[in-house]
Amino acid sequence: MTFFEKQKGQTELPIIDNSISTKTALLLIVVPTVIFMALVYLSFQFPITNEFMNFITYSLSPFLALTGSLWLILGRQINELFKGRLTGNFLIWLLTFISIFIYNILIGHVMTFFHLPMANNLAVEQSVGNHSIIIEGINNFFGLFSEELFAIPVFIGFTALFFQTYKMNRDLSIYLGLLFSMILFGLAHFEAYSWHIWQMMLMIGALRFFITGLYIRTKNILIPFSLHYIYDMLLISLPIIFH
Repeated sequence: MTFFEKQKGQTELPIIDNSISTKTALLLIVVPTVIFMALVYLSFQFPITNEFMNFITYSLSPFLALTGSLWLILGRQINELFKGRLTGNFLIWLLTFISIFIYNILIGHVMTFFHLPMANNLAVEQSVGNHSIIIEGINNFFGLFSEELFAIPVFIGFTALFFQTYKMNRDLSIYLGLLFSMILFGLAHFEAYSWHIWQMMLMIGALRFFITGLYIRTKNILIPFSLHYIYDMLLISLPIIFH
């Protein structure tokens, strides 16, 4: 059992503990990564001022592309991403939320102490300029769900590759899968943070330890998504309210 999993009454980790091919594992890594990185690059290089067209192009379309591609890769196994119960997880959800909050404060102080360069999140700055919490809430619903449809399948792909293809220890495979997916998630935010590599790794990629860890614990992508959505909406809403 890994650090994230319950020690008693533990059920199998969906997809990872089942048999999937090396091809499927690689597709789970490559396809979501290409779609998500293309989204990040295009959204900052070619911004769209019309709110409706921006929503269709950079929020809804990537969500549909990721959902469709995962369905093509996994077929009915895509339902495994929602296998865990939604109820009975509030305490671990709350502890994870608090842990992320504390981690962000601490790592911010660490980066300042060591004079590591940081950039403001350009997406948040653009959101503040829009002065619309409702619009941002709708955009972020699909945008942040897309982040989960990128990060968690990539984690599953790496873990399955280590565990099933290379026959590594299950726990080690999960930790390595988490590490590689954290790195890739951080790198995927290159445009938003202007290639400030330490910030991308320590403040963005490292958060997947908590969020993907919550998925490992609960086995339902909706639970880490809800945490990710509420946390990011708080970060975006406060500057809009007090702007």
